[in-house]
Amino acid sequence: MLAEIKFYDALKRGCKDKDEEEMRRENVRELIRALYDHRRTRRKKGLLGFLDDVALMGDKESDDIEKKKGVCLITLHASKGLEFPNVYLVGLEEGVLPHKRSIQEGTRDEERRLLYVGITRAQKNLTLTHCQSRSRRGQKIPCMQSSFIDEIDPALLDKVSYRQLAEQVASEEAGKDYFAMMKEMLAGD
Repeated sequence: MLAEIKFYDALKRGCKDKDEEEMRRENVRELIRALYDHRRTRRKKGLLGFLDDVALMGDKESDDIEKKKGVCLITLHASKGLEFPNVYLVGLEEGVLPHKRSIQEGTRDEERRLLYVGITRAQKNLTLTHCQSRSRRGQKIPCMQSSFIDEIDPALLDKVSYRQLAEQVASEEAGKDYFAMMKEMLAGD
């Protein structure tokens, strides 16, 4: 198929030199080997099973992520065993977490466990967010808060509306702290 669609010709045109071309060719060969291995072992069926396995393999490449400076974007799967001072869990909406497929297949409990993993990664601060709406194919689609949020004791939650938060005027002290932090960050580079 790759020869038929002239994939390697297109790949070659996008490369600066022979080394980059060979590296990209090897990446394609590695993908093909992984597909064959998956088909041979049949841990999970089909392309969806392969993609699930590949996503989980990428999660394991953390390289001491806890020690890295700055913001780290990782999946809930990859966060297992790690801890961070501040954790932001985004997309807590029906259809996202729990995922639409887990709702249809009746595997919500696994999604609930993943959320628990994410929640327990926070050492000091935890922020859970959800959208009121999302844009899909140019259409504004309303979103519903995840039913998992309703399962959390309300006494443990401080609910804040983005709109209310955005309309608040920052205190002079908060402004000074923010600009001092920015100045420190810029001086560090």
